[in-house]
Amino acid sequence: MYNFQLHHPTKVIFSLGSLEKTGIESTMFGKRALVVTSGNATRNMGILAKLMGVLKKSKISVISPDPFQGEPSITYINSAVDQAKDQKPDFVIGLGGGSAIDAAKAISACLANTRNITHLLSHPDSVQRTLPIVAIPTTIGSGSEVSRGTVITDTASKIKRGLYNYFLIPRLAVIDPQLSVSLPPRITALIGFDLFSTAIETLFSKKSNPFTHMLSLEIISKVYKNLPEVVAHGSNLNARTNLAFSSLLAGYNLVYSGTCLPHRIQYAIGSLPGMTHPLGIAALFPAWFKLAAKTDSSKLKAISIVLGVSESRVVKTLLDFRTQLNLYARLADFNISTSDVFQLANKVGGDLKSDPTYKGQKILNHILTQSL
Repeated sequence: MYNFQLHHPTKVIFSLGSLEKTGIESTMFGKRALVVTSGNATRNMGILAKLMGVLKKSKISVISPDPFQGEPSITYINSAVDQAKDQKPDFVIGLGGGSAIDAAKAISACLANTRNITHLLSHPDSVQRTLPIVAIPTTIGSGSEVSRGTVITDTASKIKRGLYNYFLIPRLAVIDPQLSVSLPPRITALIGFDLFSTAIETLFSKKSNPFTHMLSLEIISKVYKNLPEVVAHGSNLNARTNLAFSSLLAGYNLVYSGTCLPHRIQYAIGSLPGMTHPLGIAALFPAWFKLAAKTDSSKLKAISIVLGVSESRVVKTLLDFRTQLNLYARLADFNISTSDVFQLANKVGGDLKSDPTYKGQKILNHILTQSL
């Protein structure tokens, strides 16, 4: 029996060159934009300057807090809010990868609810509004441009904490595939594999439904066919467009299905030195998928059809795909040892019961141990 609900408020503009439409499309939100970025890539590649020029043409002034490095932290969010609150922005733009968009969501929620991010993370229902959020992804892996979540690093507790609320869904997503052309091959492979894992996790999630099932299979097919090409030939716009579209679909699945243990465990270990979200997913995926593949033969068969391989070869094919992309990450690379497993497993939180493999801490211990 079909039993699900769909409601999505994001207006999506998807096309090559669509960055140029950001100004006119954003005027409905006001005349003062807070632009949140991470690192120096958007600045160095001229993307930030181009966006500011586009906004200026529509008579939108720009407020821009200092960019952050790596992934957004509680300290950064509170600092950015302090920098912005007296300037009273009308809306917030997240320009960059999933981290930049996540930061924009968190800052928007703090400004609109006059609460700091620590309070909102502990009381997600207190998010009763946000400033309008505009998401402009420059990568091809997060889906944050249409999702309802933001993930923030709690450096004091050494974990990542998620805030999930429908008010956090962006009002506008501007997806211009050519913005990702500057991504280096290694980064492209990592975030592309994170997208691949997201598609498989949302397929196996107990919250999946016929809509997300369909999207998951489309993402799996497109990433499998296009990611190696983009890693080898970064300027292939057709392949990049297919990956940008897949990332968009993954964002919808994050709202209506959700991820499984690779993401839940990664949030618990993601603040370790040198660890990034995609590296953690690359390390954790094999051990988890070997278990997940045994839980639902119909989903394994569906994957075999879209990949064009026999059902008996699906697990090997997906693990070989990681190898094909030269992703050899192991948790031991981040100085995690067997003695750390129990403590790390105790930090894993979130919706664990939607994972078909979850049977208590012993499963968490198993995946962590097998990923060393």
